[in-house]
Amino acid sequence: MPRSIFTNPFGLNEIDVTQVYPKPLFARVLYDYDGSSEGRLSIKKGDIIQIVLQAQNGWWDGVIQGSEYGRPKARGWFPSNYVEICTSAEAISSL
Repeated sequence: MPRSIFTNPFGLNEIDVTQVYPKPLFARVLYDYDGSSEGRLSIKKGDIIQIVLQAQNGWWDGVIQGSEYGRPKARGWFPSNYVEICTSAEAISSL
């Protein structure tokens, strides 16, 4: 997979990330995470996130489409160990 160097919003100089996916990559959230710091994404158990970047340091960048609770679409970094990869079909059926 192509890799590039990306400067993240957490003050780390550079991190190695995978940035190109042949198909959209989705993850289901396993645990709530409060991303109250700038650049971080707050996630709730059961949310579906489209993965944008996967950093080698364990932080992933993703987009959440919002929810029936009125949460707006948002993008940010979240800990990868709080999610599990799911198929596109699972993600679509959950939205």
